[in-house]
Amino acid sequence: MRTTHVQGAFALMSLLLLAACAPASARPAGVAACADPVLAAHVVRSGSVMSQPFLTIALRNTGTRRCVLDGYAVVRAEGHAGWRQDRPRRLRIRVADRSTYEVRDPGPRPVSLAPGASARFTVGTATAYQGGAHVWTISRLRIGTGSGSYVDLAVELLASAPVGQPIPVDVTAFTAASRR
Repeated sequence: MRTTHVQGAFALMSLLLLAACAPASARPAGVAACADPVLAAHVVRSGSVMSQPFLTIALRNTGTRRCVLDGYAVVRAEGHAGWRQDRPRRLRIRVADRSTYEVRDPGPRPVSLAPGASARFTVGTATAYQGGAHVWTISRLRIGTGSGSYVDLAVELLASAPVGQPIPVDVTAFTAASRR
């Protein structure tokens, strides 16, 4: 029996769909989750398009052993109203694990980090809620990796929120950072 081009294309599309829907591989056996103080954080990219500021943050393994980051960062924010330099306080935020306006979310999967290697993720906000009249400045992010510990990072990220609601914050999944 001869396979037609349509049947071949259908078979290929089916295989690709199955591969895309397959669960991500599990953490390699014997490799611990990355945790503070083994991780160092720094901003590698920032910007804003269409009133949607973002920061891409790298977490570098400063330890002597391989470790794994899996899924999404747990993010807490501190900051102040407007551009004043008031004493920062914990801000009410609502985190969503998804793409930001500028950066597509690749979806969760384990990222294995050798000593000195980095992973990255992006944090995005919006400043157009309420016409931009009530802006907040996020001045510190507490970044959790799911291991129960947090890495603190000083930042400057503007944000706003719908009336009476927490500040919406989008977070992409961890991905391996390219070495340059």
